[in-house]
Amino acid sequence: TAKSRMRREWPLSLRTLTTCSGDRKTRFGYQKSAIARNPKDELSCRELAFAYLTLKSYKEATQQYQSCLALLDDSDGARAEKSELAMNLSAAYERMGDTQNRDVWVKKARDWAPKGSALYKSFHPNEQ
Repeated sequence: TAKSRMRREWPLSLRTLTTCSGDRKTRFGYQKSAIARNPKDELSCRELAFAYLTLKSYKEATQQYQSCLALLDDSDGARAEKSELAMNLSAAYERMGDTQNRDVWVKKARDWAPKGSALYKSFHPNEQ
């Protein structure tokens, strides 16, 4: 699973990045170097994108999220990941004041959300 993969391959989670004491730039540099070592690792890509979002580097977050999306195929599992990434991408556009792109990515998130997923249920609250 993604969580077990994260524990095995990714020693520095975003929670650690944003909550541990020390120099934030140093921790962020570690995150960037991890993706540089393995640019096709979707989990590292996603963590870096979320780090940009957390650090309010919205333009970089949008670029990184789009790079992450390019790593995913169209399988059911990847569609769940894509829907979550698209929601975060829409949030970055929202914070930049770009409502047109926000709306585009919310629609993609809705379209990609697998039936029964938490995101699908948030878009379809009246379905059982």
